[in-house]
Amino acid sequence: MGLADTVTKRLNADPAKFLDGRLADQSLAAILPALGSALMNGSKGHLAEIWDWVKNQASGAGVDALKTELLQRVGYTDRDLALRMARDLPAGKESDPIMQLLAQGLINGGSRLYLLDDLLKTSPPGLQDALIAASFNGLQNNNFENPQVWLERLPRVPEAQQLSATMQLASVWASKDPQGAISWTRSLSGISRESGISRENTLQQILVSWVHGDSLAASQWITTLPPGAERDADAAGLVSGLAHESPDEAWPWALNISDPQKRSNAVMQTLQQMKGTHAKEVLQSSPFTPDEKRGMLEALDQLQKGTAGGDPPALPLAR
Repeated sequence: MGLADTVTKRLNADPAKFLDGRLADQSLAAILPALGSALMNGSKGHLAEIWDWVKNQASGAGVDALKTELLQRVGYTDRDLALRMARDLPAGKESDPIMQLLAQGLINGGSRLYLLDDLLKTSPPGLQDALIAASFNGLQNNNFENPQVWLERLPRVPEAQQLSATMQLASVWASKDPQGAISWTRSLSGISRESGISRENTLQQILVSWVHGDSLAASQWITTLPPGAERDADAAGLVSGLAHESPDEAWPWALNISDPQKRSNAVMQTLQQMKGTHAKEVLQSSPFTPDEKRGMLEALDQLQKGTAGGDPPALPLAR
C-alpha cells in the first residue's frame, strides 16, 4: 500500500484526528501530495469535515498549503460545499484570493461555463465577481455565443483582472466575428489607467486573432478603409499579428502606415523578426533615404543587442 492509499484510509477514518496528529508532528506539509490525491479521489466524501478542520486552524505552512489544495479542488468535486465555503468567508478584499480559487474550480477552465448563470443566482457577492472573472479566463470558441451577454458582464470583473478579461473577450469574439469585435472596440472610450485597457491594445488583440485565423480576409478588409487614423491603427495591429511568423508579409503594411510614430514602431518590429542579413537586404531596397536607412540599421542593431532605449525615430511615409 502506497502513501496516498495509507493517507486516504486514515483520513477517512477520522479526518480531524488524523489532521491534528499530522499538525502536531509537523508532517502536514510533507504529506501534502498524498493529501491532494485523497481530496480528488478516495476522500471526496469527507471534504466538508476537512474544511471544518482547516478553517479553524491558525495560519501555518502546512495548514495554508492544505487549504489551498482544498480550495483548488472543491469547486470541481463538490459544488454545494464550495458555495457553503464561500458563504463562510468574511466579506472584503481579504477573502478575494480564496474566492478566486473556488471560482476557478467551479468553472474548471471554461468546461463548466454552462453553470455560470445558476451559480451567480446562488453565490455570495464576492464569489459572483470571482466567477465572472474566471469565466472570462475560460472563454473559448466553443462556449462563446452572445457578445452582448459578455459585454454586460465585463464591468463586473475586478479591476486587477479587467485587462486580461477584455483581451480574452476581444480574441474570442474576433475568431467568430472580427468586424463585430472591431466595431465594439471603436466604441471604447479612451484608456483606463488602472487596468491598462485602451482602444489601441484591444484592437491589436482582435487583429492578431483575426490574422492568425484568416490573414487574407484581415488584409482585404483593411484595404477597404479610407486613409487615416483608423486604418493606421488597423494596419499596425495587422503588422503585430504577422511580423513574428510572416515578417515579409507584414513589411508592406508597415511601410504604408501614415502616422510617423506608428510606422516607425511597425517597421522596427518587422525588421527585428527577419533572420540573418535579410533585414538589411529588405531595408536597402526600401524607398527610404540613405541617411534614414543608416539610422534604422543602427537602431535595429541596438534593439537586437537589447541596448536601445525609448521609441525608434519617426520615419517618412513610403511611397
